[in-house]
Amino acid sequence: MFVNIKDTEKVYFNSCENCLDNCCSAPMVMLAPLVLNDFLYVYKRFLIQFAYINDELKAVMVINRGTGSCSYYENNRCKIYEQRPPACKMFPISPYFNEFYIYSSCSALSSNENFGEFICDSENINDKFLHPRVNNFIKKLETTKEFLEEIKNDLTPSIKISDIQLFNYNGNITDNQYIEMYKESLLYL
Repeated sequence: MFVNIKDTEKVYFNSCENCLDNCCSAPMVMLAPLVLNDFLYVYKRFLIQFAYINDELKAVMVINRGTGSCSYYENNRCKIYEQRPPACKMFPISPYFNEFYIYSSCSALSSNENFGEFICDSENINDKFLHPRVNNFIKKLETTKEFLEEIKNDLTPSIKISDIQLFNYNGNITDNQYIEMYKESLLYL
């Protein structure tokens, strides 16, 4: 279960090394929200789509199709660990747009300071668990919202994952690096 870090006490993280929680598998994770800057980190390995989540248009990375694991997850290991996307690098911390959450059910977390490395409390997150994507995050959100507003009338239904309708962009915008990265990601459709 994801809990807002504002509602946590001190939390310590041990390791994913011998974990069997299957965090990289459905239904745990299927989609990860993106800001435009994230496209650069994901388009060569993951499908980028658009979805209405809580009635708001979002850009998302498709991790799996609602069943199974991420295609890069094998034998309880990430095959692209050093190049994994920002959402994966930060897990069990999860920035969900303008809030930060922690996956409290993670077996690698504890409130015992002897358990592992400090990860967060209600006011702080260990920088080691953050990604540059969170720098100037509100500005990145605003830029992403402007982009999504510009393309929303040119979306057509794509695939559906666990009752979430995803959309493709079918407009005429050219000379836009994000549209180009999105188009390259369609290889994974």
